[in-house]
Amino acid sequence: MTDQRQPAAESLRLELQEAVASYRHATQLLTQGASFIATADSVLLAYGFSQRDSGILLVASLMPVFMLVIYIEVMTHVAPFIYIGMILERELKLEEAPLLGTYASARLAPLFSVVDGVKELDKTALNSRTRWLKMRAPLMTLVVFACQFTLFVISVVVFHYRFM
Repeated sequence: MTDQRQPAAESLRLELQEAVASYRHATQLLTQGASFIATADSVLLAYGFSQRDSGILLVASLMPVFMLVIYIEVMTHVAPFIYIGMILERELKLEEAPLLGTYASARLAPLFSVVDGVKELDKTALNSRTRWLKMRAPLMTLVVFACQFTLFVISVVVFHYRFM
């Protein structure tokens, strides 16, 4: 038997706090993963140039792709927390300065456009991975990949670095 009463404001605040904490934890994991991959990329680039080995430069050029995969996976997992937080902010009447709503509208436009004004959301809309490719961070990551792959091609064609 389910209770049809509205939950107390305190329980909604606690749930909102947990949504924000879960989002913060996921973004910290994203930062740690991106830092590890950026460090590995720098080391591989330096080693590839010092050894004049284009194979290492090819592996280094793939690191931004790994970073992009991590970014998309984390953001896909974070989307429900943002959605829940925005709904809870509406229920708590925090329309003057909603934290997650303001953040989502400013920094997560693809998600905000799906969630804003929706009362009952299709769960597949939250799980779309292609939405995140339109944001600035993935686009910059793809530019870095293109630049590093160009370095690999130049190292093979112009400078005749050995491949492995």
